[in-house]
Amino acid sequence: MVRQWARRGTRPRQPADQRYTSAYLFGAICPARGTGAALAMPYVDTEAMQAHIDEISRHVARGAHAVLIMDRAGWHTTARLKVPKNITPIFLPSRAPELIPTALPADSPQFRPPPFRDSLSRKEIRHGISGEDADGLH
Repeated sequence: MVRQWARRGTRPRQPADQRYTSAYLFGAICPARGTGAALAMPYVDTEAMQAHIDEISRHVARGAHAVLIMDRAGWHTTARLKVPKNITPIFLPSRAPELIPTALPADSPQFRPPPFRDSLSRKEIRHGISGEDADGLH
């Protein structure tokens, strides 16, 4: 929330803070094979989720099948998502935050903060995920 002084009865313009950009990380792993698939995307929406599912599908071994456990976010459950035949989505029950590790409050006994360094750059994040140069990441 931003507070701004103004004369009573007026609606001053409040410029948006555009100093920062975000990257959303999509990731999946196969514990049995020790492999994974990940994408860094500028938005979270159905198109980004479709790209992630397609990426997972490409990394599933021939003849194998992937089980994708997801919450019920709108971009996970939309009918516009085309799930490949080598992936089966399993949706977590509604109102069960204890099943979603990222939804645990910081004071919960189950909470373990991720071992991240402070202030990773977008290039470092991209390079760490894909092992490729991140010059194309905006």
